[in-house]
Amino acid sequence: MAKYKLIKPEGAFPVGMIVDYSDRYNGCYMNMKYPGAIFSANFIEKNPNLWQIMNEENDSLNNIYNSLLKMQQAKDKAYGNSALKPLDIFAKHHNYGSRLDEKLARVKHSEELRKNDVADLIGGLVLICKDKGWTNFDDLID
Repeated sequence: MAKYKLIKPEGAFPVGMIVDYSDRYNGCYMNMKYPGAIFSANFIEKNPNLWQIMNEENDSLNNIYNSLLKMQQAKDKAYGNSALKPLDIFAKHHNYGSRLDEKLARVKHSEELRKNDVADLIGGLVLICKDKGWTNFDDLID
């Protein structure tokens, strides 16, 4: 049986309250957290403007989207707009440069230097060295 979510206030019950079908209460929909939150299938069918039908697939998709939204908001707050407005330091010199610019922008906007950021930058610079054929640095030793 489907679950229903209350989308408009109904009595003392909060918006967002979810009710499940229960054979235990004569085939009514209920929510165990709210005493008295027992609704007949007839009441739900006659008041479709109060309810949104829920199913497992929609529930899990909503959870995924909400989790992604929360993550993106946290990253935007922590790193500024580094992905969409990179610093353009390395991008004009190498194909992988935009990734390095994004990492540098993250470092610029973060409160502390993180080991992960340094490792990402080192790894990216090593990839550029490999691509350019820069495998020996003896000529740079004074």
